[in-house]
Amino acid sequence: MIDPEATPPIQDTDLVALTRMMAAAGDDIDAEVPPGTRIGRYRVEGLLGRGGMGQVLLAEQTEPMRRMVALKLVAHAHQDRATKARFQIERQALARMAHPGIAQIFDAGSTPDGNAWFAMEHVDGRRLDVWWRAPQRSLDERLRLFHDLCRAVGHAHRRGVVHCDLKPANVLVTEVDGQSLPKIIDFGIARATGLDQPGQAGGTPNYISPEQAGGSELDPRSDVFALAAMLRELLSGQRLRPWVDDASLSTAQIFARIAAESAVDAVPPLDLPLPRSRSHELDAILRRALASDPAERYEDAHALADDLQRWLSHQPVQALPATLAYRWRCALRRHRLAAAVVALVLLLVLGFSWQLHAQYRQTQTERDTAEQMVAVLLDTFTAADPVEFPGGSVSARALLSGAAERIQRRNLTPQTRVRVLSALGGVQQNLELYDDARQSIQLALQDAENVPEAQRDALELLLSRIDMDAGEFDRANEALQVLLQRHGDLRDALWLEAELQRADLALLQGDPALAGQLLESTRLP
Repeated sequence: MIDPEATPPIQDTDLVALTRMMAAAGDDIDAEVPPGTRIGRYRVEGLLGRGGMGQVLLAEQTEPMRRMVALKLVAHAHQDRATKARFQIERQALARMAHPGIAQIFDAGSTPDGNAWFAMEHVDGRRLDVWWRAPQRSLDERLRLFHDLCRAVGHAHRRGVVHCDLKPANVLVTEVDGQSLPKIIDFGIARATGLDQPGQAGGTPNYISPEQAGGSELDPRSDVFALAAMLRELLSGQRLRPWVDDASLSTAQIFARIAAESAVDAVPPLDLPLPRSRSHELDAILRRALASDPAERYEDAHALADDLQRWLSHQPVQALPATLAYRWRCALRRHRLAAAVVALVLLLVLGFSWQLHAQYRQTQTERDTAEQMVAVLLDTFTAADPVEFPGGSVSARALLSGAAERIQRRNLTPQTRVRVLSALGGVQQNLELYDDARQSIQLALQDAENVPEAQRDALELLLSRIDMDAGEFDRANEALQVLLQRHGDLRDALWLEAELQRADLALLQGDPALAGQLLESTRLP
């Protein structure tokens, strides 16, 4: 959907006529232009590259200012109607853009021999896929740059232009004031939105949408598909359609097979060095953007960029159902330290409440238990040595480091140790310290023989949630099945919580149908 407040789509008669003239361009290669040749105000320095429409030259502008430019040139001998149309469309498309992520056009004209040309910003950078592979870059840094690329494509969409050939080779990454900036450098087969162009297939097979391969009318959602195909290739190192390299397939067969695609379910999930829930969110974003039906995709590149920004800022992404549990997990990720502090305060309140209860009961045993709990909490806070943390800044992770071991070293009653370890495990889970959380709950279970069965089952349920959040889906499912068998006849609160947790697990495993069945089973008759 085009923003109603943005510049209206290209609809002028000349561009519509040019667009209708487009057909497959030839692969002729022009003779090389020698260095020193003058074209208008520009002096040719060398060749940057060749393409179906001609060649791109490195040139120096000599007046009224001196700067290096990229000069696109189409030789007169090869200017058939289709090539001339594509060249003019690219000139007009670039002239509409005013965005730091799109190479700017400066000038246009033709030589005395009839060679059409235009001068555009020369981008001194690396191809997107080459930049992406640099090992020193974090995943967040890479995704922020791709988010910026989506914003640049969205700028074109809101000016009525669909790129139609997005791929890593058409994006360069340059450095500006120490920041990496993507630049789209080629709009060679761009089209105006809203124009009926049946039967015109084009683009690069690894990235084009099914509707583009079938020659259907295009809108921004076709570029959304291409962006997602690029991102998935960059993240996984595998092309979306590796079969297009089969030499036995003709171009027509490749495009026909792409046009007939019904889904991308066969694409395996991403394998990234991330918590499983975070990787699952990226998978969901890509599945939505790669939907075979354009109506199921993001409406334009800005909408895709918005969901990537939500992922980067730990907000719930729109590609997943906004369940209460999911929103809570995202909120805890955004505010880890605050969540830890609140949880520790609750531990203190629990300790003092237990102390008051002990005084009320007038039993020395209960008073001793409360004092032991408070002492454990004080140990946790005082363990952060100021010498190790100059400036007084202590992270929640450092605060909780070794807390389970300190609890084990104290001479606590089993019941007190179970309470403190279970609360500690919950805090560590919220901070995504899954190994530490699992250790705390397992230690609590070792001491749980003398506590009520319901309390032991609650600990096992918490342990299954930790396994689920850590991506250990099989182990979590086994634990939940045991609990459900134990409480199935009772259908009590713990049974209900276990069923809801199984529904969450089904969503994380990409099975919304099973999740719906499980949620339905929890409804009261």
